[in-house]
Amino acid sequence: MKVKNFYHLNLISSIKTEVNMTSRVNPASSTPLPPIAEEVVNDCESTINNVAGVLKVPGHIRGFSNYDLSEQTVFNKWKQITGKSFASYGFSPVELRPFELREHLEAKGGIGKQIFGVYRMDGNLITDLGLPFDHTLPLALFVAQRHREIPFPFMRQAIGVVYRGENPQAGRFRAFYQADVDVIAPKLELTSDAECLASLMTALTELNIGTFTTYINHIGIVYGILDAFAIPEDLRKNVLTELDKADKVSEEELFTNLQKILAGIPKKEIENLMEVFSFRGPIEKFPIENYSEQTKQAYSDLCEIVDTLRAFGINTEAIQVAPNIVRGLDYYTGLVFETFLHGKEQYGSIMSGGRYDKLVETFQSDVHLEGVGGSIGLTRLFDILSRHGEIPKREVSTSDIFVGYRTKEQKQFAISLARKLREYGANVTLYPNKSNIKKQLTYASRLGVPVALLAMDHDSFVVKNMYDLQDKKGTDCPTQDAAIEHSLQLLRSNEQN
Repeated sequence: MKVKNFYHLNLISSIKTEVNMTSRVNPASSTPLPPIAEEVVNDCESTINNVAGVLKVPGHIRGFSNYDLSEQTVFNKWKQITGKSFASYGFSPVELRPFELREHLEAKGGIGKQIFGVYRMDGNLITDLGLPFDHTLPLALFVAQRHREIPFPFMRQAIGVVYRGENPQAGRFRAFYQADVDVIAPKLELTSDAECLASLMTALTELNIGTFTTYINHIGIVYGILDAFAIPEDLRKNVLTELDKADKVSEEELFTNLQKILAGIPKKEIENLMEVFSFRGPIEKFPIENYSEQTKQAYSDLCEIVDTLRAFGINTEAIQVAPNIVRGLDYYTGLVFETFLHGKEQYGSIMSGGRYDKLVETFQSDVHLEGVGGSIGLTRLFDILSRHGEIPKREVSTSDIFVGYRTKEQKQFAISLARKLREYGANVTLYPNKSNIKKQLTYASRLGVPVALLAMDHDSFVVKNMYDLQDKKGTDCPTQDAAIEHSLQLLRSNEQN
């Protein structure tokens, strides 16, 4: 139905008023539009938004991040900090292709429905490609192809976007940044497990996200507990699925669910099983005495990993044993771990991983390699802190120092200042336009740049601390060198604070 342009807006307003749509932004309290009225409103809105071929600017698309400039700046710094932390442990970045063959992506069972396929609009063609759902599978393909030329142990990091067909909700996205580290070799010692976990925990500490706890477990301990309670093989997967949900359901509900699975097993035995799997505490306090030698060896491996972490300088008080962490039982073979933010556990883990032994064999059956890896969900973590107002929103630029000038005659001085500051390693924004000083400082303030250096004359320079509200006039400096030195001092002072 087409409606004449001159009264589109009035017509929409009238229709909404008639059907009590003034609170349309809250559908739960609004009366639905009759079909014919909905058609008119949609047609009017479409016509208005497409005047002269102008497309409507889309709002936020669910399942994707939607950061403003300040958040973008902080998030980019996060990526840099994380990459630097990983590199300090010897993990080198490896860039892999953005698409993989769908058949390879589907090789990991149960993930098929979460894979985004690649579609060609020209000819409406579905291709044989898909978007990776994590960084590990592309790594497996890379290693399978190049294992003869790779020096082992191979230590790689990857910080980039992965894609999943998730139902968007708090902490779950369709596209999100993951920061991964992996160590791969024909044979790995436990030092690699510790180094992998240490690099991840160091990165979280460097990001200054607040306190967190890393829960560790060993698949050998899980099997040892199940053996001790004589849980039948065919019931173990269902039992562990329920135990993995222990933090999300009540104790009564967990008991009821386990009782249904373990029909015939005495009530007291189920309660004892729940008690063992509910343990949370330092590794030294885990009751290992009554288990098999194989289980004790798994426990000994965990102790060695924790001791190595302590030697690396990691705060092991932030590490606890949690036997019910049984993620990826069909995938992981040793250490497994998950990390949660204190007071924000409801959002799920922010970092996880573990030891695996068959990374490449799915694609190259004659190549046996062991691996250990983990990842930080950067997007999820950023979203959690943003929801709680814990992301600083002061800067919208990566610049350290803003350089301005009073008149056209001082422009060359400003250019010289910017060049010299860059030689000292500072990121510098040089104001490009002819404007008064007040306007330039307003611009610097909006960027969130911590230091402003202004060329006022050939022998007059002003350095201003943009983060100090009491610094109204700034500091006068008689020479370029003095201005540069004071600017760098202010920059270092702000970084320390």
